[in-house]
Amino acid sequence: MVEFIDKGADVILLPAAGTFPGITPDYLKELVDLIHSKKALAMSAIGTSQESSSVETIRHLAIVNKMVGFDIFHIGDHGYSGLAPYRNIMELSIAIRGESLTIRKIASSNLR
Repeated sequence: MVEFIDKGADVILLPAAGTFPGITPDYLKELVDLIHSKKALAMSAIGTSQESSSVETIRHLAIVNKMVGFDIFHIGDHGYSGLAPYRNIMELSIAIRGESLTIRKIASSNLR
């Protein structure tokens, strides 16, 4: 991981806590702190079909991984149409940054 950063990687992708056996918040916190010490960003990934879980599961994953210190949150594409259910995308955003900022991002123009 450090080698990737030393060779120019700006972002390191790690599995989100709770999405893979043995990947605990404490273990990830150590890795995220190391990534940050090297001035890179850490991205959590929900990509083990859990992106189509209940909204309660998505909220839990979001809060735990926010507490770990991730900078970027990825939610995978496992769904009936190749996209995570829109409610789960929305709930992930609301859990991480709140409803007002989520709605502001949805309503803002990509051109500004």
